[in-house]
Amino acid sequence: MMSKESEQKKGVHSYIGNTVEMDGVLSFDGTLHFDGTYKGTIKADGVLIVGENGKLDADIETGNLDNFGVVKGNIKVLNKVHLKNTSQVSGDITSHRLVVDDGAELSGNCKMEFSDKATKDLPYKSEATTSLKKVYKEESTGKSSKKIAVIAALIVVAVIIVGQFIKTDELFVETEKDLAAFITEGEKLYMDGNIAEARSTFLKALKENPNSSTLLLLLADLEQKENNKDEEEKYLMKAFEVDENNLEVINKIIAFKDEISDKKGLLKFYKIKLDKDERDIETRMKYARMVEEAGKIPEAIAQYEEIVKLSPTDLEVLKKLADYYIEAKKYKNIVKTYEKISQLEPNQRDIFLTLGRYYSILGMEKESKEAYYNVEVLDPDSIEAKNNEGFKLYDAGNYGRSKNIFKYVTEIQPDNFRGHLGLATVYVKTGSPNSAVTESEKALELEPDNSEALNRLAWCLIVANRDIKLALKFSQKALSINPDIPQNIDTLSEIYYRMGEYDKAIENINKAIALDSENSYYQTQLAKFQQAAR
Repeated sequence: MMSKESEQKKGVHSYIGNTVEMDGVLSFDGTLHFDGTYKGTIKADGVLIVGENGKLDADIETGNLDNFGVVKGNIKVLNKVHLKNTSQVSGDITSHRLVVDDGAELSGNCKMEFSDKATKDLPYKSEATTSLKKVYKEESTGKSSKKIAVIAALIVVAVIIVGQFIKTDELFVETEKDLAAFITEGEKLYMDGNIAEARSTFLKALKENPNSSTLLLLLADLEQKENNKDEEEKYLMKAFEVDENNLEVINKIIAFKDEISDKKGLLKFYKIKLDKDERDIETRMKYARMVEEAGKIPEAIAQYEEIVKLSPTDLEVLKKLADYYIEAKKYKNIVKTYEKISQLEPNQRDIFLTLGRYYSILGMEKESKEAYYNVEVLDPDSIEAKNNEGFKLYDAGNYGRSKNIFKYVTEIQPDNFRGHLGLATVYVKTGSPNSAVTESEKALELEPDNSEALNRLAWCLIVANRDIKLALKFSQKALSINPDIPQNIDTLSEIYYRMGEYDKAIENINKAIALDSENSYYQTQLAKFQQAAR
């Protein structure tokens, strides 16, 4: 177990910069150097250093306080309050010791209190402070007979303090300067242009505190400003080694790796940061783009999918994902993604064109028609509006006019998939199976992986009493694209029936019934297959 003295000598544990704004209740161990903006309450047993940029609107309870900045609120400190020359304090101060530098501003009441804990529990306690405590108690009795003893004791204390400082050269002697003050001194030296002295001050502090990530970051910042890249990297990596969970350290390493164009190192620390904070969308986006540029497409897709989970309305990422899904022929993913895109951009005709197409590829005829009707609403003069008219006429039983509409579409646009598929549908219904086969083949040439076209061609082949094995091939391919479309399963069951494989026919029509139990046609098919199997 670490001794109390060792804990006290650990020095500065954390540094909060001037770009940070916080509120709430803040507590910490060891030493905190705060240069940001804070509103709330601070309660800690350690050392608080408020830097020149620090602005605190807070009631503070801590062990030691060094203030260079602005504090509004009541201060209660167990040991020492040191108001530096740039200090501005509005509030009451209660402490064991108060040091006010020339130039400091204080508006409030001061109360001096003594506590046993003031020299027991705080960092940087020395034998000198213990002696001073005894002298203070004796002097407070007011007995004039002890005045000489008090003066003698003070002289002894002074000798002890000076002797200890000269003998040990330890920066943590509390009587004049604690370790945190040396850090502040180093920063001021650097700001004044005394680079070598600032570096020396930080290095002395680091010698006593080799595991202080704050000191290591200060040294890294110094070397960064002096353009000493090797030294900067050394201190940054050492800071990560001693405090690998510190996001400030990780962010500085990421900035360094980016500056020197170390892509491998940058990817590594992006990944480390994401392991610490999975919800960091900005970092995840940068990581995704880097792995994408490196050709690691599956990893990029995984990262973009995580971003969509965190930010479902990120249109840019949704479209990027959709493009990858189209390239990989992940049809269900395409449909789900474009459904989200259509909600975000409901007035974009091309989005519904794409949705209609991929619904059709999956054999989702109803959803496909609905998507194309949205196209018509957005663009009444489009060719798909004509196709919609043809299908509406077909559904109404007006097959002649429906056929004429689809012929018109395919004449002015020969590569129109829906036009050929519509003609095939009409030809099957009106008893022209060979013409239906021809139009289905034309549609399939345009969309080789379209489940709807594959199923239509398979059905046309069996109705025309053509190649039953070829029909089986097309039917099975249609179901490989989407196995949950009941009309496609019905086609397969009919093929098995015509091949005399009644058990397979019954097995498959039962699957169709399970998906659409209210369809009476499937019940009729089942009865037909069962009769043939007897």
